[in-house]
Amino acid sequence: AKHQNIELLNKKFTDFEKKLQRNRRQLSSKNRLAAKIITTINLRSKIVERIDLFEKQEENPTNNSQKTDEVTEENFLMKMQKHTYDNNKERLDLTTSS
Repeated sequence: AKHQNIELLNKKFTDFEKKLQRNRRQLSSKNRLAAKIITTINLRSKIVERIDLFEKQEENPTNNSQKTDEVTEENFLMKMQKHTYDNNKERLDLTTSS
């Protein structure tokens, strides 16, 4: 009887270890997914900020009378980001909602 109890305890312990390992793997997977979602949200908010800034600059061209090459390049990059954002908005919405 004592031998059977030890075997039963060993089996329960082994099952518990397997369950613990499975839970750790699932948690690790969920943490990676959470990190991807947070990165996507942060990227999206930065793009939205840049678009807002760009649209304000387009509305007030008088503030941009002293354009340098650097500013022109920045405006070009913001136009590209806006274009990319507009094209991928639906995909970004799907990414953050799932």
